[in-house]
Amino acid sequence: MLLHEKYYLYTGLVSEEHFSLLIEISTIRSDKIIKALSEYFVDGESRVNVCDKHNVSQSSMSIKIKDLQRLSKLVYELQPFYGDESGRLFSVKQQKNCHPE
Repeated sequence: MLLHEKYYLYTGLVSEEHFSLLIEISTIRSDKIIKALSEYFVDGESRVNVCDKHNVSQSSMSIKIKDLQRLSKLVYELQPFYGDESGRLFSVKQQKNCHPE
């Protein structure tokens, strides 16, 4: 298995919750594509099988897999702007007059 970045979505190793949240913020709306992607990323089914089962073309599936991988990377890169569990921000740009008086 190749070692990818932390944001990489491995087939069969993505939790249902993680997948659902990524789909929610993605532009993917087709039920058959979402079901195929879920079976691929969450359940670990092969790409060929899920495409056949849900009548999704291999090319569409490849594009949507790349879209979700790209979105996962973007979400990962946004983490520093939202803080840790204690509520502290990791990266805050100080601005003058940013709070109305």
